[in-house]
Amino acid sequence: MTTKHEFKGATVESAIDAGLKELKLTREDAEIEILSNGGFLKKAMVAICRKEGTAAAPVEEATEEQTLSDITEETDDISERQPESDNGEGKIFIEKVLELMNIPCTVEERIKKSEIAYYVKGEEAHRVIGYRGETLDALQHLVTCKINRDEKKYDRIMVDADFYRQKREQTLINLARRLAKQASSSNAAVELEPMNSFERRIIHAALQDSTLASSRSEGEGRDRHIIIAPKDGSPDSTLQYGSSDFKKTGPKRTKSYGYSRKRF
Repeated sequence: MTTKHEFKGATVESAIDAGLKELKLTREDAEIEILSNGGFLKKAMVAICRKEGTAAAPVEEATEEQTLSDITEETDDISERQPESDNGEGKIFIEKVLELMNIPCTVEERIKKSEIAYYVKGEEAHRVIGYRGETLDALQHLVTCKINRDEKKYDRIMVDADFYRQKREQTLINLARRLAKQASSSNAAVELEPMNSFERRIIHAALQDSTLASSRSEGEGRDRHIIIAPKDGSPDSTLQYGSSDFKKTGPKRTKSYGYSRKRF
């Protein structure tokens, strides 16, 4: 009988990614069981083992620049299938939360290739976003836990409001390209401020085919951030901070890409 190994992570996807990397398995060769979706102050947990009948094959160790693990974490569907409708459960849940928040908005559900998407619409939809999308991310996490609470399968959930994610995506794409040019011209790595997995994924995707620079993620939890390094530069190049003071000031950041300057 194949031994199952348990792995924890901030999200189900990160736990699976860590487990597959440690066991040197691909998703096709692994049996994945979701033990816990996580929650407030609680990590997600999965059990992973090799599928019976699959031969052990060496997996080349790769850096995050090569595997773009942050992209995989958020865009690869775990079960390689299109999500099924949740019969309106997520939509109803979001509408109830909005009602408690006294935000008069409507919710539209769309089934996409790799996720179930919910769009909050209305004149006050911007109130759902919060500072740097934190309220929106929290709502998305709650809906994810709600939809996947009793299922062996795992459906990826996306919640957007007032086209925030679409606007933020274009801002980050432009930022990634500009900093790639900066890194290449100065032959020095550029360190960005901490970002959530949604934003890191966009940066990685924008630079996936870049001939100027590559990207990698470093740090843990809320301090996880991206480093953009010139492709012809040394890995040990001195970091240039650009407009981010993360290393200098720690959590008291004074500048934020795409937003007005705030201190907290």
